[in-house]
Amino acid sequence: MSLLVTALAIGSVYALVALAYNVIYLTTNMFNFAQGGVIAVASLIAYSALSEWGLGLLPTLLLCGVAGLLITGVQYYVSVLPVTARAPKEGEIWLVSTVGAFVMIEAGAQLIWGSEPVGTQIPTLDDLVWLGDGSVKVAAFVAIGSAILATVGLDLWYGVTRLGKIFRATAADADAAEVRGIDTRRVAVASFAIAGVLAGIAGLIILPLTFARADLGSLLVIKAFVAMAIGGFGSIRGALLGGWSIGLVETYGAQWVGAQYEPILVFVLLIAVLLVLPRGVFGPPEGRQV
Repeated sequence: MSLLVTALAIGSVYALVALAYNVIYLTTNMFNFAQGGVIAVASLIAYSALSEWGLGLLPTLLLCGVAGLLITGVQYYVSVLPVTARAPKEGEIWLVSTVGAFVMIEAGAQLIWGSEPVGTQIPTLDDLVWLGDGSVKVAAFVAIGSAILATVGLDLWYGVTRLGKIFRATAADADAAEVRGIDTRRVAVASFAIAGVLAGIAGLIILPLTFARADLGSLLVIKAFVAMAIGGFGSIRGALLGGWSIGLVETYGAQWVGAQYEPILVFVLLIAVLLVLPRGVFGPPEGRQV
């Protein structure tokens, strides 16, 4: 039982990262690769706040959310807005600019915190819960609960609320949305803001489950991309399914086959899903109604 909870907790981390990517993708049809760097920085800020600045858990949570919001906001105005203003239809340029922003964020984190992994004891989150013959941290249940809560909340937001439908309409056809009076730039800014807050909170959740490090974003980008591919790009529920699938394959694969085979097993899972469902489990059909 403890192994299952651990697997779902790891998968929930990947799901949270994938959700942060999907929030922007659902509005812009583009990937903001810099999100991985934002999560890594938020995790390092959480480490400093808890171990060096003496902040409590709740103030650290708020700080990480605000930090994620500010970093993502600055990144949007520096690396995205200038590109979309000059070449709004050139998505490849946007992709390259966000990769560049990711590299800059990661380099900045290394200058401030160094390249070595760091960790700290977090009251309550590091407490152990015994399940059968093993134990897991309270942080594992927090990660699972946060991923489920974020998935349900975002799914309702996009599927039920008027603002959520406006976001999806902007992604479906930005020109048509503008004709109908929707401020697509404001919608894009809002999506980056939501993704930034989600990334900041994810940074704190990740800290007690693994070490914080400046290059953590590189790993998270790959795992989140695979989770999105498995669940379906743009699918909120698919991000959770994809993240959990990767967590289960990695954890049980390491237990039964060996930790060195984890990347291969994840790749096999991805190929198997895409061979049967090329758009992912919850991927959109050929035509999408909004």
